[in-house]
Amino acid sequence: MQSQLDVVTLGETMVLFDAASTGPLRYTNQFNKRIGGAESNVAIGLSKLGHSVGWISKLGDEELGHFTLNAIRGEGVDTTNVLMDPEEQTGLYVKEKRTNRNQVYYYRSGSAASTMTTADINWDYIKRARIVHLTGITPLLSESCYELVKEVFHFAKKHQITVSFDPNIRMKLLKNIPNGKEKLLDLAKQADILLPGLDEAEQLIGTSDPDEIISFFLASGVQKIAIKNGAIGTTFATANGENGFVKSYPRL
Repeated sequence: MQSQLDVVTLGETMVLFDAASTGPLRYTNQFNKRIGGAESNVAIGLSKLGHSVGWISKLGDEELGHFTLNAIRGEGVDTTNVLMDPEEQTGLYVKEKRTNRNQVYYYRSGSAASTMTTADINWDYIKRARIVHLTGITPLLSESCYELVKEVFHFAKKHQITVSFDPNIRMKLLKNIPNGKEKLLDLAKQADILLPGLDEAEQLIGTSDPDEIISFFLASGVQKIAIKNGAIGTTFATANGENGFVKSYPRL
């Protein structure tokens, strides 16, 4: 019998080319290469804390895909259910450094991960998870990804697997998806554990009052909610009446 996993995450990880100097990209010649992905970040963080974690995704069977796979596997995350597709390419993005702000350029349209469907999933693998963690990025990548995330929610509920959901709203994705906000709100209300940023909760339900946000989602069936507010801290509450506030750690 295969061992249980503490958490399984599912989503896209891209390769990031981070400008090594400040200024427009047209004048930038050197970049640092690393990976970036909300779900794999969670997987790596939990692995470093000693938890057993798996990550599900699809990558191009090319150099950037293997770089991504090796980086995540090297952090102790189980990647045995990552598909390597020779017909697709791994998504990437480029970060431009400016004196007053950073600009990010995404090249993810049609990426390998955006082609994921329910047929790509080993459902017996998900059965091994105590918690499945998803974000609002994946359902906005494509219609097939949206259907996949909905099916993962349904499957987890059917098999008594806890669903953790971080809306993680990306406006560049959201603005191009018809009814995107409604889709994310529907998923958020189905989560067992909900992890919105304060600004994201306001986007979804139109209020920035933590008490109103908590009341809305607990009434929808959410069991635990943590509202993140950047450098200030996190407000949390549970369906059984626990609540509190945790200050953020100061940046070093």
